[in-house]
Order: sequence, then C-alpha cells, then structure tokens
Amino acid sequence: MAEKLAPEKRHSFVHNGNTVFEWDQTLDEVNMYIKRPMEVRPQQFHCVIRSNHLTFGIKGSPPFLDHDLAHPVKTDCSFWTIEGRSVHLPVDGKWVVLVN
Repeated sequence: MAEKLAPEKRHSFVHNGNTVFEWDQTLDEVNMYIKRPMEVRPQQFHCVIRSNHLTFGIKGSPPFLDHDLAHPVKTDCSFWTIEGRSVHLPVDGKWVVLVN
C-alpha cells in the first residue's frame, strides 16, 4: 500500500463557499471525489483522462473539470467509478496538479 502524504484526510477545493471536489494523495496516486447528484445516472457522465489533460462532466453540458495536468499520468491505470454519492477518480501519477 502506498504511503499517504500528511495529513491523512481528504482535502477540499472550495469555490464561493461550495465544495467543488475533495482529494487525497499518496506518493503515486491522487484520488478525486466529486459529490454526484442522485438524479444523474452513471451513463450520463463523460470522463476523458489523457496523459496531460483531464475532462469530467455530464454529457450535453459544459465539463465540470477541464484542465491540463502539470505532469503526465498513466492513463492505463487511471479510471473513474461511482461509490455511493461520490464519483471517484483515482489518477495514477506522481504529483498530479490541475492547471488552468
């Protein structure tokens, strides 16, 4: 199991008082968590993880996330899943940073 970076809790990205997404990180992986509306079915999500770009949103709407990555990630080990009320995006790569 990869060693977690301190502190061992999820971090929040907050914009205008609303949590946009949460994340935690190990030395080899970043896990992003997005609270999903219950009325949105998994088939409605659109996710593209490229070595240097991440796009995530609901089909037919502007992407929720559409960012270049500061460092390349391993696309064959990166994916997304639904976990209860959250969309979980584990991205395999060191020091994943979203760039505007």
